[in-house]
Parts: sequence; structure tokens; C-alpha cells
Amino acid sequence: MRLFIFYFVLLNLVGCDLAQSERFVVKDTSSGLLIFPPGPLPEGNAEVIIPGVIDLTNSRSCEKVELQVGAGKIGTRLFPSFGLRSSQQFVVTIDQSIRKDKQAVTAAIDAYINSYDLSANIGPFACLKNGSIPLIKSFISDAIPSSYEDTLKKTFGLDTETKSVEVLPGQSFCVEYADGRFRQDRGGAAEGRQFFSGGTKNCYRLELGAGGRPTNSSLTFSTFFRAIGGINVADTDSNRSSRSAYSRRVAGTVDLLNTQSVRDKIRYRLFYNDTIPSFNDVSPPSYEFNQTPLLISTSCPGSMEYLSWLEVNDRAKICMELVSERDLNQLFVPKLNEFEKINPLSAVALKKCVNYTKDGLSEWKPVCYLFNERGIPFPQVDILINGEPSQVEIYQTLWNILEQSGTLRYERLLHEGVSATAVSEVMQNELSKLHLLRRHNGRIYPVFFETINIQALQLPLLPGDEVFK
Repeated sequence: MRLFIFYFVLLNLVGCDLAQSERFVVKDTSSGLLIFPPGPLPEGNAEVIIPGVIDLTNSRSCEKVELQVGAGKIGTRLFPSFGLRSSQQFVVTIDQSIRKDKQAVTAAIDAYINSYDLSANIGPFACLKNGSIPLIKSFISDAIPSSYEDTLKKTFGLDTETKSVEVLPGQSFCVEYADGRFRQDRGGAAEGRQFFSGGTKNCYRLELGAGGRPTNSSLTFSTFFRAIGGINVADTDSNRSSRSAYSRRVAGTVDLLNTQSVRDKIRYRLFYNDTIPSFNDVSPPSYEFNQTPLLISTSCPGSMEYLSWLEVNDRAKICMELVSERDLNQLFVPKLNEFEKINPLSAVALKKCVNYTKDGLSEWKPVCYLFNERGIPFPQVDILINGEPSQVEIYQTLWNILEQSGTLRYERLLHEGVSATAVSEVMQNELSKLHLLRRHNGRIYPVFFETINIQALQLPLLPGDEVFK
């Protein structure tokens, strides 16, 4: 009987799961609004499960390490600690005092890992597969709650300093062309020539360019045209060979289909402009760096980080001025060496890619698309609204969608003289029926708002979100 009870308890222990959250939770904390992802419970220490890292062919066990007092805020263990090896889960515990601070968590986990000799096959990582450390770091990073701004940075590569955003596979890249703009001819007489069709928006979807394989794949705006050899759109600059970057002045999104010049590009980043020319401006187009959005494609690792680090004027020189190989090295090699002090990994990767030791930067050839005059580019992502496919610009929020659909009566009620308290109660009632589903690590989870208000509903929409209202 005792033996039966022992095995019954053992099977129950082996079969049980660690308590985990099955939803996103938006909480109003002392640090502001934070999004807690599914996984670790929002309260207390964070228990992060790392799947698929235990080596089932390895007889060694991972040593349990309790949360350390003082500087150490990380612990690790197997759960359950005994039983069938295939049922065990590797768990990292993050102390609640640092779990909301990404920098603190990153520093703590790095210090924890570096304190052990991974080649000794003893300690907290002894039972894991080789190469598991990057996966552990990735899952820990995903488990850290994020602010709304951090969500934009992580998902879209938003950089408010350079006013730029990454354009990613699966997104639609659109260009909105304003009504035509007039300019003078060389004789000074007004020539009523329009450069853009009135109010047109054109879009192409960015895709992986080699059959969808994620490794060694370049990106392209049309997998079909790439498959048949690409379209060679005529260059605007006949002296292209003297330029470090192949610049194309885009008068229509068809120029993006030029798969000849970008077939090896693996990243696209869009740098926004500060102003656009006036509709009534009759001077010839200047293509000033502060009036021209730039879509830059690169092939070398580290190249986009270097371009983003450069000052606006220097980045503009790469795209808009004739730069000989000699000038290129004189201008940008010293800056690259300066960049290396700040971001050595990216700088070294770029130097290796361009064979820097032999050729300097002469083989560094990003491609720049200049959305000249009054063309405004923007990426869009796919979401579902009440089950129907829809596309929204990145940075669109849940509040924006509710406003556009007429769901909210907030402003109208205020204009009608209803008190703010009464309006708040009406809004809470209307929004209580709102449902948002979001993807995380291959699954769909509901998003729960502890408090529903205007600030909380500024939640940025992400690819694949499903909104029901």
C-alpha cells in the first residue's frame, strides 16, 4: 500500500505543471503602464520556463541554485526535481526586485552564467544541450514586462532619435503620394508638370527572397519577379559606379521591384524626414536630407547599426552625394573606427563583410531609395478586426481602432456637456466588451487590462493582433 501511495504521489508530481500566466496583463505600476507577457505570474518572483534545452541523452543533473542574497538575483532548478527526465523543465527564477528592469535582469543573468565554467559539465547547466545559453537569454528577455515604447522598439525597431523604423518581412510597405507639385522649367516659365498622381497610395509586401527560408535569404518586394530574374529598373544616375550607394529617386513604388540591385539585401530601414516641400514651391527639387525620407537596404551585418549611428548629414552623403572610393574612405573610415568603440560587435561584423583590411569601405554599397518631393512612405501590418482581415500603419493603437470604428463616444459626450465622471463610467461600460488577442511564442493569448482608460488603450497594435468589439 505504501509503495502504491509513493508511486501515486510521484506520478502526480511528475505530471504537474509550474503555475504560469495564460494571458497578457497590462498593469499600472510605479514605472508606468507595463505589459506582462504570458508565462511568469505578474506578481512575485518571475519563474521562467525554458523549453527544449534538457539533453535527454545526458545522465548528469543540473544543480539547483537558490536565489542568492545580495547582488545575485537569479536562481535555477529543474521542475519537478525528480521523476522521468522527459517531464522535467528547466526553470530560471528572477527576483521580484529586478524583474521589471531589463538592464538589471540582463546584467544579473550574464553575471550568473559567467560565474560557472560551462565546459566543466557540472553546476546548474550540466544537464543542458550544447548551445542552450542563447535560448535561455532569449526566453528571459521575452519574459520581462515592457512599456509601450519598449514594445515598439522590440517589434518594429523604432528609434526616436534617428526617426527610423525597421521594415520587416510580412509587412506591406506603402507610399502615399500627395497631389501634384508644379515647378519651373529652365527658362523660368511655369511648367504645369505634375510629378505624382493625385492622392495615390501604392503598397508592396516585403518577403523573404529565397523560398521563405530564413537562413541566407535576402528580402524582396516581389518573390515572383525575383523568381523570373527580376526587373532592372533604369538608374537615375548614369555615373552610378562612382557612388558608394546606389541611390534611386522613387517616383512610384514600382522602383522597389528592382530586384537586380537589391537581391542580396537582408535588411531595410526607413528614415523619416523632418519636413516636406510646400505644394506651391516652384523651385527645382533639392532633395535635402531633412526633406527626403530614405529607405536604405543593406547586406552586411552591422551596416544598418553604423548607418543609424551616423549623423543625419553624413547619412545623407551616402545616399545623395557622389562619393568616390577615396572620399568614402577618408570620410567614413575614421567615423567607423569611432563607432567601433561604442558598438564593437557591429563594427567588426561590417569590417569583416566588406573585407576591410584589403579594400577599406570601397565594397560597402547600401542602396538608398529617395522618396522625393511629396511622397510619404509608411509600413503596415496585418491584424483582424471582428474576424475580418485589416491593415493598419505601425504605431496604430487600440484606441485609434476604436475611434475609427465609431465604438467610442468619449469626445461627443464631453461636447454635449456630460460630466467627466459620467463619461468615464460610460466608457468603462462600453470598453468592458472589448477583447484583444495577441500572439506569443506560437500561441494566442487574451490581453487583460487591469484598468481600462485612455492611457491603457494607447497599447500599440502588433502583427497578428485580433480585436473584437
